[in-house]
Amino acid sequence: DDLSVDLEKEKTIVNGLQSQQKKFDATLAKERERSEGLEGERDSLDKKCRDLESKVLNLQGELEETNEKLLDSERIRKQQAAELAELMESKDDAGKNVHELEKSKRALENLVQEQKVQLEELEDELQVTEDGKLRLEVNMQAMKANYERELTSRDEAAEEKRRQILKQLRELEQEIEDERKQRSSVR
Repeated sequence: DDLSVDLEKEKTIVNGLQSQQKKFDATLAKERERSEGLEGERDSLDKKCRDLESKVLNLQGELEETNEKLLDSERIRKQQAAELAELMESKDDAGKNVHELEKSKRALENLVQEQKVQLEELEDELQVTEDGKLRLEVNMQAMKANYERELTSRDEAAEEKRRQILKQLRELEQEIEDERKQRSSVR
């Protein structure tokens, strides 16, 4: 009869440990799911960062191309201004040519001014994009550090819980073994 009572106690303890193990497994599964969610978010931020880097490179290319066009336009304007000055010095009956050259000069100066404005706009857009990229990188680093801290904390908690359960299990096994020895010595 005492044996039956002891057996029931042991079954109750084992059932309690099994229940704790199930709760631990459920918590572990929940944390893994959360970890996967954070990894997905990190991947999304990585993609945004790559997209911004690509946009920065494209804008830098456009900026270089516009700078080259601006330099070409400036060179052409200077060349035509020199030609105009040369023609005006010669003062032959080139009044018509002078008028056309002045008209071309104004058109080129307008073109140069437009390209300067375009260049400034591209530089502003590039700055905004680089600022956004920098903010995104800072946020991503903070999220990564937070994710790693949480993961380490969960791993430590899980390991501590596992150690506690193993300790309880060893204690129960020892109690069972002690009872067996006690019963065998009573017989």
